[in-house]
Amino acid sequence: MEAWRAVDEGTITKKEMVQTLSEMLFANLDVSTNVLSWLITFLAEDTAIQQQLRQEITPNAESPEELCKRNDSLLHLCFLESIRLRPFTGWTPYPRTSVVVDTLAINHNPHFWGDDSHQFRPWRLKGISITNLRYNLFTFGFGTRKCLGKHFAEAMMKKFVCELLSRYEIRVPEKGNHDLGLQKIQATWVPLSDIGIALIPVKNDPSLLQFDSYVGESWVAAKSGKRFEVLDPGTDKPWASCPANSAEDVSTAVETAHAAFEKYRKINPRQRAKWLLKWHDLTLAAREDLAQIVTHETGKPLAEAYGEIDYSLGFLWFFSGECERIQGTVSQAAAPNRRLFTVKAPIGVAAALTPWNFPVAMVLRKAGAALAAGCTMVVKPSPETPISSLALAVLASRAGFPPGCINILTTDLDNTPILSETLIKHPLIKKVSFTGSTRVGKLVASHCAQGLKKVTLELGGNCPFIVFDDANLDQALEQLMALKWRHAGQACITANRIYVQAGIFDRFAALLKERTAALVVGHGTAPDTTMGPLTTPRSIDKATAQIEDARRLGADVLLGGNALASKPGYFFEPTILSGMTEEMLISKEESFAPIAALYRFETEDEAVKLANDTSMGLASYAFTKNIDRMWRLLETLEAGMIGMNTGNQSAAESPFGGIKESGYGKESGKDVAVNEYLITKTGTLTLEGHY
Repeated sequence: MEAWRAVDEGTITKKEMVQTLSEMLFANLDVSTNVLSWLITFLAEDTAIQQQLRQEITPNAESPEELCKRNDSLLHLCFLESIRLRPFTGWTPYPRTSVVVDTLAINHNPHFWGDDSHQFRPWRLKGISITNLRYNLFTFGFGTRKCLGKHFAEAMMKKFVCELLSRYEIRVPEKGNHDLGLQKIQATWVPLSDIGIALIPVKNDPSLLQFDSYVGESWVAAKSGKRFEVLDPGTDKPWASCPANSAEDVSTAVETAHAAFEKYRKINPRQRAKWLLKWHDLTLAAREDLAQIVTHETGKPLAEAYGEIDYSLGFLWFFSGECERIQGTVSQAAAPNRRLFTVKAPIGVAAALTPWNFPVAMVLRKAGAALAAGCTMVVKPSPETPISSLALAVLASRAGFPPGCINILTTDLDNTPILSETLIKHPLIKKVSFTGSTRVGKLVASHCAQGLKKVTLELGGNCPFIVFDDANLDQALEQLMALKWRHAGQACITANRIYVQAGIFDRFAALLKERTAALVVGHGTAPDTTMGPLTTPRSIDKATAQIEDARRLGADVLLGGNALASKPGYFFEPTILSGMTEEMLISKEESFAPIAALYRFETEDEAVKLANDTSMGLASYAFTKNIDRMWRLLETLEAGMIGMNTGNQSAAESPFGGIKESGYGKESGKDVAVNEYLITKTGTLTLEGHY
């Protein structure tokens, strides 16, 4: 009893609290039924946790007994958390004893459980093992179950939860409107077949699925305790939840990364290269599971998700080789007996703000270069796609990178601005890399300017795609089909404005329509899908507005033009517009949607003028057999990257980046990418006696 009263002296541990409360609450069958009621009610209020439990239950559906025995499962953590959250009111085995009162008070005490102690957060109990220290203190149940003990009841209730979640989604009509007692659970039971939940088949390595932020070597919740749901764009339904971190969570992550940097910067380049290669090998081995995660986060078809993984692997392979190619210079000094040289050094902790359209590629492109340079990194992934970033952190840790080299801070859309600003402005952040819209990029640049921080900005595209009448039409069409419809047009380097010379315009438009009409729009996991949904509902609104604007100003809709409201999720028809003019919205802003806008031109000079008539300058594409013309276009088109008879110009060995309002700095590519994370130090030495 004295131990319970000596809270401030730290004589009672979380393990002992959970153990004692667990034993106490199973003192009779009525209490165990109450616990099951509480657990179901808590799950009813969090469909994301329900889905995570299904992910755990599905591989064990035929024989759930083994899962029910495990003490390291999410099912067990949910079970314990429902016990911990038992309310003060209700039936207790020994209501007049101070043991019960004190135990219940401690298990709701923020001193032990944090400010969110009243909320259902199963992850808080991870790592607390339960042993049978006080099993002999209480009998269990009434009647025939009395002699079977607590562990039988645990397994029985867990098995019931497994069967329940295998068939139903549990919902609460109004959050908070429920009784945590035995008499009433105000929840509705919806068969999974009616709501179309697709379990995520991460079969090879389920431990890749992590749902907390990663700092140092720990999985951590937000200090506020708040979480947000991650939605499948193909169903508009949650399948995971992550911490909604805010400004108060930034310092711990940055300071952890800085402490790691002080050691990591001294590690020799060959060891860094070995870790990058190991990360490459582990990512390759996890290719199937990562592709499933990417498809459920972004909506892109599995074939495209595999393509993203393969593309991403190139960054780890390439940057592992760059580790030992970081070189300084030695110059001949003008003054006699003076020696002049430069050395390269890692800049410090880098912040990476990544987008949702290529979540694996963008993390590995930034982190690969930073780690090769000797920097550590804090990654803030998009709210739509945090799970893939967390999976990459799992693999980086397994590859051998020391704790703190890679840190992942997740957050929701509402907290993204304040978390990002706080991260950028933190004094220990020395380098920022951002991929996203031009509008947000300008805000990032402004924040960096206040601290004069080095920044790489890879921003919007609005890229022109020019087809001359002497081009190989099959080649141009094949490249356009891949470039335009990949990920439903949601890529910064996609073809936004398609300029076709007058002599072949009608034929080209007809062929494009024929091939586009054959696309199959559907969920990314469906085997026949060739184009998935948009990743966010915001994209549907923007695409609809652009098409309506083009129609109003005289454009013709050759194909599509509408959202697919009959499908759950954020689906939009592949759309082809003709008769486009420069005053239309699509001419001025990138679509980031499956819209192919066709423009007619007569001469080379006209095509160049139209192509350059934008504030953007990321990429341009040209198709012609005239080598002289192609060389002129390389010189006259205003873009950081020029695709010459190709729409595929992004690779680890190729510098990636734009000009104008498409940003500055380069990612990937020999010399330039790693250099973004380095500083140059000049050393001047005068020999003795020659001052």
